Amino acid sequence: MHNPNFTLQLLVNLALHYPQAGRTPAQLQILAEDWAEDLAEFSPEMVEKAVKRYRRESAYFPTVADIRARCEELRRGEAARADTLALPGRTLTREEQVMLNSEWCAKILANLHDKMDARKQGRPDTPLDEQLANLRALGVEQ
Repeated sequence: MHNPNFTLQLLVNLALHYPQAGRTPAQLQILAEDWAEDLAEFSPEMVEKAVKRYRRESAYFPTVADIRARCEELRRGEAARADTLALPGRTLTREEQVMLNSEWCAKILANLHDKMDARKQGRPDTPLDEQLANLRALGVEQ
């Protein structure tokens, strides 16, 4: 349960913004106790944000249901942000992917060219012992 003094302060501030509501201090005190109970599941910061959001959007004094609805919106927004942050790191742009893939392709081609050059010069790219072991594994005898 929120501190009723915190909730009373919110309601007093709202009463200043909505003087047409005509709430007396005694009425605000009763509302503060009810609001503190009804909004207990939300953090004070979230309730304060919800009140500010409501105040900017409405010309009428809010009900606790109005503030609960704004708190739920804020909670869903925070959950969505948390889900987004839990995703893997930034994905690459198309240009970055092309650049990265081009670099890999260049390395592979360079490696293939080196092997082809070695073969043209009569140097095996695989050591003789390994070549013989591969032949034996295939069932070819010397």
